Amino acid sequence: MLSTAVSSKALAAMAAAEGFHFEETLTGFKWLGNIAARLESQGYTVLFAYEEAIGFMFNAVHKDKDGVSAAAAFAEMAAHHARAGRSLRSHLAALNEKYGPRAFLSGYFIADPPAKAAGLYDELRAGGNYPQVVGGVPVTGVRDMGVGLDTTRPDRAPALPWAAGDLMLTLYLPRGGFLTLRASATEPKLKYYLEVAGAPGEPPAAAAAAAEAVRRAVIHEIVRPEERGLGVQREG
Repeated sequence: MLSTAVSSKALAAMAAAEGFHFEETLTGFKWLGNIAARLESQGYTVLFAYEEAIGFMFNAVHKDKDGVSAAAAFAEMAAHHARAGRSLRSHLAALNEKYGPRAFLSGYFIADPPAKAAGLYDELRAGGNYPQVVGGVPVTGVRDMGVGLDTTRPDRAPALPWAAGDLMLTLYLPRGGFLTLRASATEPKLKYYLEVAGAPGEPPAAAAAAAEAVRRAVIHEIVRPEERGLGVQREG
């Protein structure tokens, strides 16, 4: 199974628990589709791939997002659980109980011109002094695609393709959580994606509250849009 670098890490958590193969890609179905084709050539069966911007690919028949097949798969899943006397809400609760609840939030700042966002990355990279705590949540590692750094890997290099000066930086959080700041390549936006992961058995409300604390820290402590002349928009 596959998902992109700015998507929930729920699939990665499931893969670690269940033993199936999981890979992360850069954003966009051009990456998901190409990696799916490569995995199939290696003998894998790619069952599912998705990205956070509501794109789903089942069985890699068409190596692109496909809403029709996604709707059919969703209906089949709903019918399966209904026959067993379960709702989709109860199934989600069971997944949270087994793999741990996750709270995912995203949003963006208007950076017009885009150069307004570059100073943030210069500040975060200064001397390698990346944040150690965000909103009370400890940072367990850093992936900076603009300097080719991933402190969680033995060689300290990203597994994903990177290029000098790329404006994409990820702070890893406990249990597979993350915060990614990424400048859009097509719009005057500085985007953020964050996920806080709870331990199996923890209430989802705790992860949701922690995620909101991280979001507040992103806005008021890290980005500080008023100082940089950025407009604030809020999503998810």
